Amino acid sequence: MDNRLVIPFLLLNVVGVAFGTTPSPCEGGDETSCLAASAVDANAQLQVGGKRVLGKGAKPNIILFLVDDLGYNDLGFHQNKPNPANPEGLDTTTGGVTVKSPNIDRIVGEEAVILNNYYVQCLCTPTRATLMSGRYPFHTGLGPGVIKQGQSIGLPGDETVMAETMRDAGYATHMIGKWHLGDLDERWTPTFRGYDSFLGYLLGKGEYFQHTDKAALDFRKSSLNSANVLAAQTNEYKGVYSSLVYAERVQEIVDNRDDRPIFIYYSPNSVHSMYTGAPQSDLDKFTGPNFEGEDGDRRRVGYGMVAALDEMIGALETTFKNAGLWENTVLCFTTDNGGNPEGGIKHPGITSSGVWPGGSSFPLRGHKSTDYEGGVRGIGFIRGAPASMPLEAGTSDALFHVSDWYPTIVRMGGGSYGGKLPLDGVDQFDTIFKGASAARNTVIHNCPFREDGESLESAAQKHGYSAALRKGDFKILYANDHHGYIPTHQHQDVMIGFGSDSPLMCEAPEAFEGKYLFNIVKDPRECTNLAGLAEHKALMDELIAGLEECSHSALPDLSIGADENKPLWQSGLDNARAMDEEMGLRVWVEWDCKAAHPDENCGWPVR
Repeated sequence: MDNRLVIPFLLLNVVGVAFGTTPSPCEGGDETSCLAASAVDANAQLQVGGKRVLGKGAKPNIILFLVDDLGYNDLGFHQNKPNPANPEGLDTTTGGVTVKSPNIDRIVGEEAVILNNYYVQCLCTPTRATLMSGRYPFHTGLGPGVIKQGQSIGLPGDETVMAETMRDAGYATHMIGKWHLGDLDERWTPTFRGYDSFLGYLLGKGEYFQHTDKAALDFRKSSLNSANVLAAQTNEYKGVYSSLVYAERVQEIVDNRDDRPIFIYYSPNSVHSMYTGAPQSDLDKFTGPNFEGEDGDRRRVGYGMVAALDEMIGALETTFKNAGLWENTVLCFTTDNGGNPEGGIKHPGITSSGVWPGGSSFPLRGHKSTDYEGGVRGIGFIRGAPASMPLEAGTSDALFHVSDWYPTIVRMGGGSYGGKLPLDGVDQFDTIFKGASAARNTVIHNCPFREDGESLESAAQKHGYSAALRKGDFKILYANDHHGYIPTHQHQDVMIGFGSDSPLMCEAPEAFEGKYLFNIVKDPRECTNLAGLAEHKALMDELIAGLEECSHSALPDLSIGADENKPLWQSGLDNARAMDEEMGLRVWVEWDCKAAHPDENCGWPVR
């Protein structure tokens, strides 16, 4: 289905959408239109042996599965196959060798709608903050940069997190995996932000087997009923690969469920590659000439990590099927940013040859940490619940942003948003499940904070900021080589060993007066800069006006403080790790930044 729709440029029309304005889906008596309504009948549940099973009209269980650093070219259903960035299905991997992701590929091929125009932020904290709040990073203050270890900042206390709204809708809410939205005050952590339980790590990355970062343990586990209780550090999983730990937790949640439907925010550290590794059984799947030598070792580890990720999805499916829940479970799948291309940089001790196995967004231009398509165009899909919220497999060309998951998932669960701050996300339920017209035509990739009297051009080129926006088929970017997210002469990142003579390659275009304009539908690889053409002058003015408008409400990026105030950051690093005498190792702990530095903007609630 093609749900693209050109509508008037009213940026604020996609900000602050109220759930209460949605007409009843059963108006008119159409049976198909009543899917959402029947799916949220909380009284239609059965008990068998003390466990909840599917009853007619039961609320769906909902799994929100977020993958770390997964590139556009890192799953089997995209590699060497037709997709919006590669319509002819040309080779995008070395020697035609592909990853092994049979579980994901099967679900996508048989049961899911692929989101062809799906966008995330270009780094993990901003995407996660947007996912949990339904609001752009420039409205939360968490982005475009990331929370660094030792920084006493987090998702501000006045944001209403998705889990809070889902719990109000009657769901048991659980989180598994990576948080990265605040760790030095318990009030930033998942069990204080709407989740009944949490197992995972709070920082931005963690070692897959030892569960440490910067030589200190960061792995917490709560009971399944731990709202407003800080999850405790645990070393019981030392030496166990993280995906196996997470799969065990899913089983525990399902085995101990009550009569409430289940909502799980499942956010593994796979396939983040600052730390690397995979079970030997997954590494052994990749042998032969393409997996030998330094380049081959990098490829083998990277593919092994994707294989482990796929097995995680398979285990999730099996657990829910065995409990009789899968037919009434919706799976929402997303990446957090583009692939990390750092495959050519040597990092001794990370892989056997010292090569970082980065991800791939090829043939898109750019990668993680850039606002080019390779950094922000993500893999996303939705698998419906056949028994209560069915969805025919296919594709959707509707523009979909990571902020849209919030209102869409809440709609699936029959809830309503009660937060005080306006949402930027829009409800995409009718678009995806009913084929309705696109719910949005604009995505703001990044909008810079402006000092009083500062111009948009100046703000867009500051250290750590950027300005990029897509409206309809067109996307504008302001070039920024000052540690920004839109560097000039950005190339396409091919996988190590892949030839640069591919017909999918094109030269990086030159900026025109510091700007780029691309027709993303016709030119998804961002090969041709249209900014200087007279025929697009009116369009450029319109897009610039959109960025001008959003920049007036943009907040400063809280994470930039780590670079601007390094003594404060170092103080956090020094005080947020302490020896745990009982476990005999260093662990990450809470630290009251505000008490130690009362004049600094740090500590709960930040805003």
